[in-house]
Amino acid sequence: MSNSKPFPSPMASGFALSIHDGTPLEDGTAYKSVVGALYPDDHQSTSDCCVFMSSNLISWSCTKQKVVSRSIAESEYRAIANGASELSWIGSFFRELNIATSSIPCLYCDNISANYMTVNPVFHGRTKHIKIDFHFVREKVFHKTLVVRYTPSTDQLADCLTIELPVQRFLHFRNKLTVLTRPLSLQGADKQSK
Repeated sequence: MSNSKPFPSPMASGFALSIHDGTPLEDGTAYKSVVGALYPDDHQSTSDCCVFMSSNLISWSCTKQKVVSRSIAESEYRAIANGASELSWIGSFFRELNIATSSIPCLYCDNISANYMTVNPVFHGRTKHIKIDFHFVREKVFHKTLVVRYTPSTDQLADCLTIELPVQRFLHFRNKLTVLTRPLSLQGADKQSK
């Protein structure tokens, strides 16, 4: 990723479409087939997760969610559950290696409704279909083994893994991920010393 060049998207970033732009098509079938080709088989959401220890990226993932969510809040909550699961696994891995962590893991989400669901059981009535994820994350938050905080969409680092971004924002996120090239002097240095 450190050698990747930001690619200008064929779609203008931040461009708002209007019903009054352009001329209407006589037959919308061609348009529908083009749109269908852009999204070939599904409309599943993705769960993106970047795990940092201090300022170092130690794990990242980007996976399709196994179920189709009925709302953005549900999709984001499933992403929180996936992130909580990843953090739980990393925490148990550290404990197995006798590595102590100095703070409670913090998970950032850009959806306010999903954040509220992690601390407020009143939302439970509207989210019965995500019961298992709900109880998993609520238990972590209740026992203070996980903190979920809001972060604006403009600051979501995982976005550079999945969505088209303006060049400057991509470069900013890439720098925050601390993606670096290895110094050339280290490559093969161990072979030369033998």
